[in-house]
Amino acid sequence: SLIIASLIIASLIIASLIIASLIIASLIIASLIIASLLIAALIDIIAAFIDIIAALIDIIATLIIAALIIASIIIASIIMATGRPVVMTSTPGIEDYVVHDRTGLLALVGDPSALAGHVLRLLGDEVEARAFGVAGRALVEERLTTRHLVALLAEFVAGPSRAYWCSWCGFYPRSTSRSIGTCRSMNVPYHSIG
Repeated sequence: SLIIASLIIASLIIASLIIASLIIASLIIASLIIASLLIAALIDIIAAFIDIIAALIDIIATLIIAALIIASIIIASIIMATGRPVVMTSTPGIEDYVVHDRTGLLALVGDPSALAGHVLRLLGDEVEARAFGVAGRALVEERLTTRHLVALLAEFVAGPSRAYWCSWCGFYPRSTSRSIGTCRSMNVPYHSIG
């Protein structure tokens, strides 16, 4: 009976060890599951952060491109104000300031041979270069002074149906009372802003 009692005690100890081992294994598996869930959540957070950074980079790139376009418009206006011909690439909006074959020459973006050709053309024809410079200066005096730009802004603020522009030469009528008519320099209809 001592042997049977010893066997029962040994069986209880072994059963206790097995149960303890199962509990420890369950805790380890639960810990691994929780750790994998935390890692997955962390990966999702990192992915979202990367998406945010990518979106910020896109916004910054757009702002830089816009700043470069605005800078090119300002530079073209300054060059024309000094009576010099303008040779540059045709970036968005520049056609509203530099009239190709009138105040300067525009080449397509990504076409350095055309740009170089335009420069060589004006270097080889001083009369044409001077004519472009004079026309550019006149265009600046006609519609790109601070007085003109403030008047245009006032027309725009007064209401989009009261401000007009010519899509060909960029001329803005000076009076908000002027009705839609025909551009005096290009003989095309004005278009409403907005």
